[in-house]
Amino acid sequence: MEHIQRDDVSIQQIRIFLAAAQTGSFSQAAQKLYLTQPAVSKWIAKLEKELGCKLFSRRGSGVTLTEEGETLVDGWKHMLNVYDDTLGAMDRRAGKKRVLRVGVLTQLRFARSIEDIHNEIYGLVAACLAE
Repeated sequence: MEHIQRDDVSIQQIRIFLAAAQTGSFSQAAQKLYLTQPAVSKWIAKLEKELGCKLFSRRGSGVTLTEEGETLVDGWKHMLNVYDDTLGAMDRRAGKKRVLRVGVLTQLRFARSIEDIHNEIYGLVAACLAE
């Protein structure tokens, strides 16, 4: 069997790939990961180039996994769960607490009030603390 040399795939690329696979949309994956749609498209294109195959079939209303993409989903889900669990165990062992950083783009015109945004952030923090 021939060995193919590939560049390392980043955890970020795996997270983006799995979000796109789950949602069937680069735009929805971007929203889920707090990225822009062009950033998701760029990361996926880079991943496809590194792996030497197309992972998604693009269609007007979204994307579907190719056979190669389907092959990666379960293995990468498992690998990412092990990765996150291992880092979480290391953090707990070291007594580290989770950190939530929140940024706000002041250039945007908000359709919602700052109070609404504050309440949403407070809810997210409370959910993280409950885990």
